[in-house]
Amino acid sequence: MPGLTAEAEAELAQLSQNLHQVQDKFLQQWTGESLQRFLKDNQHRQVVEIKKTKDGIEEIKQEIESLKRKAENDELAVGEQRQKFQRLKQTIENTDKEVEQLLFQKEEQVKNLEKGATDLQEQKELLEAQDRATKRILQELNKAEGLYKDWLGLKFKNIGGGRLQFAFSRIDPNDHDRVFFFTLKIDDNKYQVTEHHPTIEGLEEMAEKLNASNNLMEFVVGIRRKFKQLV
Repeated sequence: MPGLTAEAEAELAQLSQNLHQVQDKFLQQWTGESLQRFLKDNQHRQVVEIKKTKDGIEEIKQEIESLKRKAENDELAVGEQRQKFQRLKQTIENTDKEVEQLLFQKEEQVKNLEKGATDLQEQKELLEAQDRATKRILQELNKAEGLYKDWLGLKFKNIGGGRLQFAFSRIDPNDHDRVFFFTLKIDDNKYQVTEHHPTIEGLEEMAEKLNASNNLMEFVVGIRRKFKQLV
């Protein structure tokens, strides 16, 4: 080449030769079977990488689903716990109400027992008073039993419950053994006629007079007179 020294031309020629060698080697390696093998290997690597990427994505999806299910289960568990808490709360409230009701019933029962005990004591005292009054009257009647029996044809006996039964005979002139009777009860220190046979009128007024005067002999004679008016 004009203008180049012999040394430069030699160097240029060497570079040109080296370039041709590289070109020949490239063409030999990247054409034909070498190129197909490279493409196939490269495709295989791509398929492997794509599968690996897909597998990774699938694992991520599964992990996301697992986390989602866990969150749902946790939410469900929280809901169940909340419902359980509400049930327990309602049970406690119901139990408190039952306890209050039982306490109220207990107080009422105690009051009723106390009242019942008081009533029993009062009843006991009343019965004792009736018994004392009945015994007192019997003692008085027993003192004059002979007179009453002979003069009035009267018999009397304690039939229980604070009651005295007075039975008359010798009233009916046609039947001296015919019995006329009445029952006198002492209740709260008051006389009451509970039975009489045969029926006579005016007993309430006579009982009021007896309670006012406390004259039992007068009352007995008055009853006998009433019976005698019936024959």
